[in-house]
Amino acid sequence: MKRTYEPREDSFFLLDSVKEPITGRLLEMGVGRGFILLNLMKKNALDEGFGTDIDIDALIETENSSNGCLLNLVLCDCASAFRASSFDVVVFNPPYLIGHWKEDRTIFGKRGGTWIPYVMLQDAIRLIKPSHNVFFILSSESEVKELFDLAKGAGEIEELHRKRFFFEELIVYRFTRLTD
Repeated sequence: MKRTYEPREDSFFLLDSVKEPITGRLLEMGVGRGFILLNLMKKNALDEGFGTDIDIDALIETENSSNGCLLNLVLCDCASAFRASSFDVVVFNPPYLIGHWKEDRTIFGKRGGTWIPYVMLQDAIRLIKPSHNVFFILSSESEVKELFDLAKGAGEIEELHRKRFFFEELIVYRFTRLTD
């Protein structure tokens, strides 16, 4: 049975942490039910948004929640369907918990909780225009060294906000791509 990700504390926290105005092309990778994408579009008065997911049911749910917003939804892994430097802002709430991915692919990030976030950040770095941003969230329990190593040379990662939820702290990061 396929399961889409219900917006939870991490979705609300990530949404609230993206405070700077968004203009241009916005992409949410792993759009789930579209909660973050649709709310960022509304908050920033964007006419159009882009979302990807590996689950067709998630894309259908996002489309059904669109309330007339112009959405470009693509069934693909991360954002492999898009050209490099195509977006002004990329956002993602990846599966980041340490656990068995086959058990629940909406929350478990495989090896150390960061294998899926690593792949998503790698694609986001390719997609983002120079001097633009990627916003994402991880758990304090996740092993983030590989993600920070990936970003070296391509841009800078900074911690924006940190908040305790239950057994972990959630951390919202901003990656800014270096200019070419």
